[in-house]
Amino acid sequence: MSFLDQILRKRLKRTRTVVTQLDGSRTLVSSEGGEPEVRLSPATSGYVVDRSPDAIPARVLDNLFVGSQDCCDPDTLIRFGIIAVLSVGVEAPVHAPEGVTYKFMECLDLPDTSLPELLHECSLFIEAESKVGGVLVHCNAGVSRSVTIVVGYLITRLGYDFATAMALVRAARPSAKPNVGFDRQLRLL
Repeated sequence: MSFLDQILRKRLKRTRTVVTQLDGSRTLVSSEGGEPEVRLSPATSGYVVDRSPDAIPARVLDNLFVGSQDCCDPDTLIRFGIIAVLSVGVEAPVHAPEGVTYKFMECLDLPDTSLPELLHECSLFIEAESKVGGVLVHCNAGVSRSVTIVVGYLITRLGYDFATAMALVRAARPSAKPNVGFDRQLRLL
């Protein structure tokens, strides 16, 4: 008797699993082939909605911070001495206090997004503004896009190697994880 036959004779219990699709929709799927899938929620924007505020920016260098869009609160900007906000891929609802410079850079968090031009423009902004005060680089969750920009800045402008730059950012923000395409491009800088 084959192993498969042995498993089939034991009559495994039926299971149901919630599957989240790439478009953000959720479906209930049964292990029984005859049962139809049940759609639990419609398609969304394709990313996980962050329901827990993450309003404390992580200090990477004296005047360089990385974080999520939650860090854009005016009180937070003032408390951390942030005078410039670089929004990467997501325009956070910023009601910037007087004197805070705001720059938005279009960027999709996709592995095939090209970084060289984006890194160059972002690095110029970080370099100029960090001479005056704190710069916050943020994206939606502060995990991939903003981290990529900060690591790229450390490599291209300050001469860090990839491993050292990534370790420095992860020491400040342990959740830091550029997507696989960003990671690959950063390693080639």
